[in-house]
Formats: sequence, structure tokens, C-alpha cells
Amino acid sequence: MVTLELDRFQAIEVHREQAAADLSDSVPLAHFVPNGGTYGYDLMAYVGCETFLQARQLQSLAQEFPQIPFSSLYDVQQKFLFYFGHLHRQSAPLLSEWFLERGGSTWLIDATLEAGTPLYFGIYEAQDNLLLDAYRIPSENVDAISPCLTQTADRFGKPRRVLHDLSKAMTTACERALEGVPHTVCHFHFLRDIGTDLYAVPQARLRDQLRQLKLQTQLKEQRTGLTDWLRQHLEHPHLLAEVLLGKRAEMSVATAGREVVIAYHQWLLDYAHDGHRQGFPFDPYLLYLHRRLIRGSASVEQLLGDDRVRERAPQVLKNFAGTLRRYLSDPQVIAAADQYEAAFALFHRLRTMLRMAAQGENPLRDRYLLDEPDAAAIEQSLESFRLECRQRSEEETEEESRECYRIVYRHLDHYRNHLFPSPDQPCRERTTNGVEGWWGTSKGRCRRRYGRKNLTQEFRSLPAEFMLAGNLESPKYVELVLDGDLSKLPEKLAAAGRTAGPWTAWRAAQQPLNEGRLPTRLIRHNHFLEELSTVYEAHCRSEGP
Repeated sequence: MVTLELDRFQAIEVHREQAAADLSDSVPLAHFVPNGGTYGYDLMAYVGCETFLQARQLQSLAQEFPQIPFSSLYDVQQKFLFYFGHLHRQSAPLLSEWFLERGGSTWLIDATLEAGTPLYFGIYEAQDNLLLDAYRIPSENVDAISPCLTQTADRFGKPRRVLHDLSKAMTTACERALEGVPHTVCHFHFLRDIGTDLYAVPQARLRDQLRQLKLQTQLKEQRTGLTDWLRQHLEHPHLLAEVLLGKRAEMSVATAGREVVIAYHQWLLDYAHDGHRQGFPFDPYLLYLHRRLIRGSASVEQLLGDDRVRERAPQVLKNFAGTLRRYLSDPQVIAAADQYEAAFALFHRLRTMLRMAAQGENPLRDRYLLDEPDAAAIEQSLESFRLECRQRSEEETEEESRECYRIVYRHLDHYRNHLFPSPDQPCRERTTNGVEGWWGTSKGRCRRRYGRKNLTQEFRSLPAEFMLAGNLESPKYVELVLDGDLSKLPEKLAAAGRTAGPWTAWRAAQQPLNEGRLPTRLIRHNHFLEELSTVYEAHCRSEGP
């Protein structure tokens, strides 16, 4: 056996029909290791916490345990997930009792995935920030989601409310599996859906015009030419940065104008800095770029308006000004930008009304909580705005404007009864950002643990239990499940291990979920194509005419 407490040892366990009096205080071997196992529960707890919470790589842990083969260390890590998952489910009555004591639970439900992998579906308790359950499902559909909701409700009790995105599958699954439980939609997803629809036409028009005029291609060619020229004329010092920092330096006549053009380019390309790290449509980056092109053009035109500057400026600076001028004077660009600005103003008005402006250092994970009086005031404002949008969708003189108001009205009308919880709900959560933040943290740990950004290979087979490990960082979870002491985790794993069953059966079930994909061993048969066509031909014949 190998444990942290007893290091490496051999043991003989004797089972007697009647315990001797002098052995009544002895500790069973099952307290240290699983039945038939080699590695102790304390080792599993240590390896699991170090890898799934601290994001340490197994290679690093292997240096601490040279007596353990690396493949066995990987098994220890997987066994931690098996026994901890069983412990978590075994503790459901304790958690359920706690939820009832404080008035019920509020669930945030969402799914996450990596490209080319199955979905990990999670059910998150918003008030205590706990992940109740995690499941691997092939896709986000009603038949896959409903059993997950039913199973979790059986374990932890039905919630008082469920919050989810605008997916039809989520809505139907809640109605099917959690009958009588009110469910509301995430305000963040609600706004994102409206913004995406509002920006669809102007975004496409402005993007297509940018491509047709080849503005970005021309600017890139100009930057390349400038960079090559400066590399070939190193005898002229590049001092623009020092001058901008307030240092006393005399810029070269040959390089000054060219350095200024490159500086304009750099400033234009930094348009994403105008955003608030919330992504499209909250940050319409193409519109930000257009706005910078307007400001950049005005600045360079003012600069060249000085006769002394125009006389000394290199031709490339004048070409740069002309390129921006041609773009901004294009009638199609003007029309598309005006339409985009109008859509942006309408979206910003709704966003402000909902109080969903970017907040904090990480706005994608901010909860945007509202107390009940504020929610009631916003709900009233939205109803007035809904009626205004309906009216203006009929009375605006331009079709583009009418369509924008129609988009907002349709969304407000469709979801008006699913935006806010009833006043008696104790939890005022209104976004699924809590569970999405949990996904982000879990995947961030995975990337550090495996040492790469792309997790496609791992996410095809990683057990869903790895998402539950973050609960061990919750003081309330440690209090309820581990009697308030994280050091008791090995002891609790040992207790769970008595009823967990064989871990080999659990491991066999953790096969990659690749819908529609055949195992590699099959496609490598020598006569695979012949077998494939024979099977399908037989199937078609059996179906009949």
C-alpha cells in the first residue's frame, strides 16, 4: 500500500468470525485504502486537490512520488473524481436540508463545451455558489437535459426558481422536468440576443463595404512598406516614442513623418480598447473601428491643414489621409454607419434601462444583482418602453428604423413574463454569469494543468465530476460535507468508498462522447469500406420499397 500518512507498507488483513477483545480498537484497513486497492484515500485527496484545485501538472506531482509509476498516478487522480463524486451525491440530503432551512434554492443552468467535444451541462446553486451536479450530454436538446434536471431535483429537492438562457431546449426541459417551478431568462443572454439582431444588417453592410473598398488591405500594405523602409534606414534614429514621453530629442526629418503614420496605424488598430471586455454585441468592435477612422481622419486632415506640415510631410502621410477620406466619403459607408449608430443608440438605451452596463474588473462574471424595489421599477420602465417600441415600429418613416423597434418589441413582448422573479423569491439573481464563471474557472485550471489552451482531447473523455471539485473551495460546502475541515476529506472519501462500488465500472463508463463517430479500431479494418457498404446495402434492402 502507498499512503501519505504511512508511506509505503505491506499489510495483511485478518477477518475473524468473532473479534478478539484486545483488537476492538484496531483501525480497519478500509479506513486507509479502498477494498483491493493499492493507493490510500489521503493520497487520492492530495493528488485531486493539487491537480483539480491548484492546477498542478501530474509531472510535477510525479517528482514528489518517485515510487509511484506515472500511469498509476493518473489512476489515483481519476479515483479521486470517482470517490469524490460519490461523496458529493451521498451528501445531497445534508445540502438539501440546508436549502430548505434558508427558504429553498435557486438554480442557474447552462452548458459549456470546447470545439468538437460533447457538452458539459451544469446545475449551479446561486445563493451558496455551489455546483450541484454536472453531466456530459451529447448535445443541448430537451431529451438530454430533462433527465439531468429530474435526477438533480430527486437528489437535492426542487428549486424555488430556475434561471437559464434563451434556448428553446432549456425552456421546454424546465417545463417538462420541473413542473410548477417558475423559470426566468438570463438578462445578459436576453440583451445579447437583441443586440445581435439589431446589429445584423448594419454590421454586414459596413463589413462588406470595408472589404469592397479594401481599406484594411491598403492600410496593411502601407504599414508593411513603412516598416521595411525604417528597417533599411537604421542610420536615422526612431525617436517619436521618446518625444511623446516628454524627453528632449531632435527627430529625424527622414523618419518623423513615417513614424507618425505608423503611430496613427497603431492607434487605429487599438480600437478594441474602446470596449469593456463583454464581447459582441455589447462591444460592437466594427463600429469602434469606424469611429476611430473618423477621429483619425479628422486629426490627420487638421495636421495637413498647416502649410508648413504639408510641405515637409512625406507622401505616405498624404496617401494615408486620402485613403481615410475616400472610405469615409463613400455613400454606402455613410448609410451603413448611420444605421449602425442608430441601432447602437437603441440598444444602449435598453441596456441602460436594464442596468446592465459593464461593471467591475470582469464584467462577464459580474452578477448584476437588483433588490426587489429596483427590479419592480425596471419592470415598469420596460413595459412602457415595450409599448413605445410597438408604436414606433409602425410610425417611423424609414423601414430600417421601424425594423429596429420591431426587433426590440418582439423580444420584450415574448419574454416580459420571464425576465424578473416574483417579489417573494429570496434570490435576486438575474444572469447565468455565476455558472459561466464556474465554467471559466474550471477550464482555466484545466489549461494550466495540461499546459495547453486547446482542451478538445481532454473534454472528449474528462468525467463530469471534475467540474464538482471547485465546491471544495466553498466554506459552506466544507462545513456541511466535511464537518468544517478540509483535512477530513480522506476520511470522508473512505466512508464514501464503502458504498461506491468498483471504480473500474465507473471508469469504463467514461468513454468519449463522439456522436456519429466510429471507434478508430473499426475504421482501421483492412476491408473497412467493403464492410461499410455491405452493412448499409443490407439495411436499405431490409427497409423494403
